[in-house]
Amino acid sequence: MKKLSTIYSMLELNKNNHLILNVSDSELKEDYDFSVQEIEKVHATIAFQIQNTATQITDTTQVNDGIVSPMLHVSDWKVYFTNYDVRMYFSSAIQAGAPAVVATLAALGSTVATPGVGTVLGVVVGLFSAGAITYQVTQAMVNDQGFYIGVDWNGAFPNPAMGTW
Repeated sequence: MKKLSTIYSMLELNKNNHLILNVSDSELKEDYDFSVQEIEKVHATIAFQIQNTATQITDTTQVNDGIVSPMLHVSDWKVYFTNYDVRMYFSSAIQAGAPAVVATLAALGSTVATPGVGTVLGVVVGLFSAGAITYQVTQAMVNDQGFYIGVDWNGAFPNPAMGTW
């Protein structure tokens, strides 16, 4: 996450709400001191976000509720971030802008090993606008609150759910 934060200014969202990296692999290596593994993780994060902006979900998609990661908690199709999580993962991303916030969520979705976190974050990166996510995360940070993001089910219809707690 620290390494990703060094290139936030190089990320943007295109008209399809897909992350774009405006720097080459050689520039990542030479100018930002990224290793080959770190470059692969950046590409995996971007691919995760692009792939999941078009994911179709159903109420039978597998999510392991009640699993607790070092700080992230998944329950009822929502990922809950404590205020500590919000500050740790999103503080520099907010300063860099909405594409960086989306990149942070995508990075967490593609790297957190806890079952359910990747699934839920993969679903939500395509359901919410980058501006709406950034707005909620900013509120959580300023008000010393936690942040949650996910879906509420209305029968077979997933409805975006996001807020502070």
